[in-house]
Amino acid sequence: MDVKEALDVLGLAEVPTAEGLRQVYRDLVKVYHPDVSSGSTGEHMALINEAYLVVMRYISEKKSTPSEISFTISAQSLARLISALDEYAVSPAMFRLMYRLKGALQTYYTALKMGKPRILKEDEPFIKKAYIYLQIFRKVEEPISVLPPDMRHSFMYRLGEFLAGEHWQNLGEEVNTLLQAYFRAYSLIVTLEGTEKVNMPTLPPGEGAEPSPLGTFSAMSISGKIRSFAARLRLLLEPRVFKMPHELLREVEDIGRHINDLISIVNMAVLLQKKLSSFRYYGPWMKEVKGIITRLVAGAVSIGDKDVDIDVLKATYEDTMAVLERMEKVRDMARKVASIFYKAGTPPYLVEYAEKVARGEGFTGRWEDIRALLDEYEGYMEGVISIGDDVIEAGVLMKKLKDKIGCLQCPDIEEAYKTLSERLWGRLSPPMAVGVEPFLVVADDVRTLLQFIDVISLGDCSVAIGVMRGVVSSELLLRKMGRE
Repeated sequence: MDVKEALDVLGLAEVPTAEGLRQVYRDLVKVYHPDVSSGSTGEHMALINEAYLVVMRYISEKKSTPSEISFTISAQSLARLISALDEYAVSPAMFRLMYRLKGALQTYYTALKMGKPRILKEDEPFIKKAYIYLQIFRKVEEPISVLPPDMRHSFMYRLGEFLAGEHWQNLGEEVNTLLQAYFRAYSLIVTLEGTEKVNMPTLPPGEGAEPSPLGTFSAMSISGKIRSFAARLRLLLEPRVFKMPHELLREVEDIGRHINDLISIVNMAVLLQKKLSSFRYYGPWMKEVKGIITRLVAGAVSIGDKDVDIDVLKATYEDTMAVLERMEKVRDMARKVASIFYKAGTPPYLVEYAEKVARGEGFTGRWEDIRALLDEYEGYMEGVISIGDDVIEAGVLMKKLKDKIGCLQCPDIEEAYKTLSERLWGRLSPPMAVGVEPFLVVADDVRTLLQFIDVISLGDCSVAIGVMRGVVSSELLLRKMGRE
């Protein structure tokens, strides 16, 4: 990332002062940190961190002293170098460096007294390195100013040991890698601490808070795992646990992946638990779903300690959630069907059946049986909903037909009406193996009967009775009335 790209990421038109840049960084953290904004991601925050380091490095380089150092220096210049470096002497290696520099200064004073104001040859490369160290310390001082004091001290300690040990090949790249490792670790620690502060549902609730959907034991296990990851990160940053910058960054990134996996799997378990809690009526399958949730929690707690197949856990979650969401869909469909039956005035057993499915009571058996039940319920509900208007209209027509038949005072036709009612509503009985078409045929018979019941003679009652019993086509009644 170059400076222009970094400024674009930070939303800046020009290079600010160091203090201005720090303020912009703090403002962006408040907006884009994953713990503050649910829509933000760790990757976006990492991009902001990188942009901050690039711009701060650019500001520091503009203020830095020239790299070409003349070694025809005075005792006063060497004394100023020692005084400036003394501020950063926080590690044993830097203490040893300061001791040698003071020795070189003492040698310089001795040479002055003897009339030979020069530095001994063996001290020249050593002092030159000290100047390079001073430049590096000053360049990184501003970027790390946003880190907590203990992390700043740890960084300076590690940097001093790293420089004095002369482990580096490409100095600029290694120092930049060390900066990235600390900023990444800091971001992860803030994420973990923020998880506790916002009382995620994976943690034991505070006073007055809602109980954890995962239960106290599981919540405590996850909470312990979160603290474990935070402790590992802080141990990696412990100044005396020396690791090369690339090795340190690699380990920090590994922990970052573990944390992302942990949070991802815990969220899966929480979502499954919440979805499961919407089913008030207990079924044996619920125990198996709770077992799946337990497997997810156990997998999350095991991350970082042993191999966990994340893909298998995600696939299990997605499959389970898909079935639960399908169950919710079927329950919503059943509510619509119950409403249709109620408006149509169907026999009570049909309304009770739909309401039972809507309440979730219809889901019985083991988890492996649920898919077959869903196929059955879904096919039935879709069939009824597709002819919902016809069902309601048929109910209205049957009520009108019953009123008109009562006026005929014919026991045979009243008995036939009961047969017609059984024929009509029987076509809606689950699982509707005969389909919806037979229902529509009978509904058409009702329309025909209602149309002509007022004008038929007693001699035509036998035809009407035949239509109601299903042994005569309604077309015969039409012909009897002289209609085509």
